[in-house]
Amino acid sequence: MGVAGSILLILGLYLMTMGVRTLRLTLGVVGFLTFGALTWIGLANSSPSGGYSNDPITMITVPAGLGILGAVCYIILERVTVYLIGALGGLALALYICSWREDHVITQDVARACFLAVLPIFMTAITFMAKHYMLLFSTAFAGSYIFIVGIDLLAHTGYLTGIKGILDRTHQTPYDISTHVYAMLAMTIVLCLISLGCQYFFNKGKNRSRGGHVDDDNNDNGAEEEVLPAAMTAGAVGGFSSRSSYAGGSGSGHHTNTSKKSNSNGHGLDNGNNNRNGGDGSHGFENSSGPGNGNHGNGSINAMHNLPRHSYPSSRPF
Repeated sequence: MGVAGSILLILGLYLMTMGVRTLRLTLGVVGFLTFGALTWIGLANSSPSGGYSNDPITMITVPAGLGILGAVCYIILERVTVYLIGALGGLALALYICSWREDHVITQDVARACFLAVLPIFMTAITFMAKHYMLLFSTAFAGSYIFIVGIDLLAHTGYLTGIKGILDRTHQTPYDISTHVYAMLAMTIVLCLISLGCQYFFNKGKNRSRGGHVDDDNNDNGAEEEVLPAAMTAGAVGGFSSRSSYAGGSGSGHHTNTSKKSNSNGHGLDNGNNNRNGGDGSHGFENSSGPGNGNHGNGSINAMHNLPRHSYPSSRPF
């Protein structure tokens, strides 16, 4: 019983703390507990009057072996079995309710069996509609309940007697609700509430941090502001720039990277970051930001324009 109690303590503590955070592993734990519990119920109700040979070992090893099989099945069929976490929570809740009185609250065996069967189904149905909150509640309550059962297997307070009286109808023992049993019942609720609060706020903070990370990535991969080129024509030809600039002036073409100036007497083309001189022609053309000066014939054009700003998708990799 000490080994079984230790296993239940570990599994219950896991469900209370990490039940929602690591859901895939939780499915394995729930499958192990579900198959193990159903196997134990079947063995207990079909055991002969003298018990099985090596009864204590049989009642532990057989449920444990089938529990491992259940864990594998739950992990493989995770799209379906994730909703069965609510069923385990419903079964734990039904057993907990029936443990509050010595007559197990519902005195008729058939009615009690129906209650134990219907509540897990009801919890599973609710899980389809409110999956996140039902997973929180189911892992918190089932974990606290299993944790307390594990304590009772080690401390022998009498809490487990009520559970055996509900599930095992062939070996009835008197169920006496002592002060220790009431303390165990109360501790189940306390641990469940603590687990609910911790898991809710812990996962809420985790989601927020993930959201912030996503936002940062979106900002990093967001749009870079670029400016559409615009041409200025006013009876004569003016400068052309890819950023906010003004054009006008006279002289020979000259271009720098910071204070960008170009003067051309004719067709002068400036499309780089190095100093260049324009040629002869009638139009001055510049493809960089900064002031530009150009002559058309003998006339001088001085114009200032603000080019529209547009957003383009970033070319940086994700």
